[in-house]
Amino acid sequence: MSDALFARIPVVKTIYLAIRDFMRFFPSSGHGSDLRRVVLVQFGPGKVIGFVTAESDEMLRRSNPAGDDMVAVYLPMSYMVGGYTIFLPRELIETTSLSVEEGMRIALMGGVRSNAPSTPRESSPGGA
Repeated sequence: MSDALFARIPVVKTIYLAIRDFMRFFPSSGHGSDLRRVVLVQFGPGKVIGFVTAESDEMLRRSNPAGDDMVAVYLPMSYMVGGYTIFLPRELIETTSLSVEEGMRIALMGGVRSNAPSTPRESSPGGA
């Protein structure tokens, strides 16, 4: 029922398949993951959330005469539209205390919190 049914519903199909594919990053056993830790990366005047996928760039098979220590970081786009894998010097990434699940929730939803507490409205100066 699951994949075949969801794949036939136009809007649901896009969201469901994107989430399904992304969830493959998380093992069913709960141990280990392709996404190792949540980091922040400088992006213009701000920062973007990223996930370390490899602690080195040895998979690039490049000579490393300078001895720079590169880390592979996946930068997802909001709402699972896509993302980029970039290789950055370790000193340019900022480690966070977020779990991978928390980081993914922030990235997936574009920072929108559905369970945010409502803030009381300030009354206008006229008392209305």
